[in-house]
Amino acid sequence: SKFGRYGFEDKFLKFWFCYVYPNYSYLQQQNSYHVSNFIRKDFSSRLVQNTYKRFVFELIQSDPIKYLGYQPTKIGSWWDNKDKSIDIVAFDSKNITFVECQWRKKDSVSMAYERLKHKASAFKSPLEKHYILFVKTSTPQKRKSVQKSTV
Repeated sequence: SKFGRYGFEDKFLKFWFCYVYPNYSYLQQQNSYHVSNFIRKDFSSRLVQNTYKRFVFELIQSDPIKYLGYQPTKIGSWWDNKDKSIDIVAFDSKNITFVECQWRKKDSVSMAYERLKHKASAFKSPLEKHYILFVKTSTPQKRKSVQKSTV
């Protein structure tokens, strides 16, 4: 399909093609300030966020009963080639679960939950729908790792 997604599995290569290759001329000119500034602003949103999504995906795959409450027949990400994407979608013959992963808490949990429900409304399915938010907060004392809801 012409709409496939491709990416680097190797973290070093991903970093090199995100930051070193596009800024190679700055680095040759010994202008590391510009490059390090760019990395500071961009690193978390570009590399850490995707790594966190992959971590959550592997966590769910390792013990789906613990996180989903059932053994899914299929699990993966979903996007509609427009403006909607869902980090993880898993389903079996009775249930479908939509999972959103947030590395940084961008807004309230209730707003993120409503946004996930809105994106999941694109799925017209007779399956019982479940919603899970994985949110990494900056302070460990207030960490909310999972909020699960069933509709």
